[in-house]
Amino acid sequence: MSAVTAKVEVNGETIDLPLLQDKLKRQPELYGKEFTNCYNLFKELLPELRDNPGKEQPTICSFLLFFCHLFDRFPKELQFLSTELVNILEQYYSILHVTTREICVQCLNILRAKNMIAPILVIPLFVKLFKCEDKKLREQLYGTCLLYTSDAADE
Repeated sequence: MSAVTAKVEVNGETIDLPLLQDKLKRQPELYGKEFTNCYNLFKELLPELRDNPGKEQPTICSFLLFFCHLFDRFPKELQFLSTELVNILEQYYSILHVTTREICVQCLNILRAKNMIAPILVIPLFVKLFKCEDKKLREQLYGTCLLYTSDAADE
């Protein structure tokens, strides 16, 4: 996945997102400023994704993964994220850059694994994504839908 970068430029400073993610998981109170800076930059960049969904967006993809992994640590700040991901995929699924679409699906799976989003919200969207001409994505979605429905049947 070439669209994901580990380092991003935030306020003129290069930040290693996986390292910051690890620090935030361990001691979120010590790295609040760094989180806020990343959050603000992400919110500034998000309209760019809507304006040009077919363009590769490595920084936005990196932030999406970063924030999904931190969702359980910052639920208030990131409560918009699951809705935003669903909206992006619903509106732009057919024209979204392949890697960006893949990252959005991966993020929804991360949130689902953390029980931060209900399968009833994800499965209909994943079924809609079967229309995409992306065999790799369809294979991934098929397996995920089977897993979610079998999990629901077990409950």
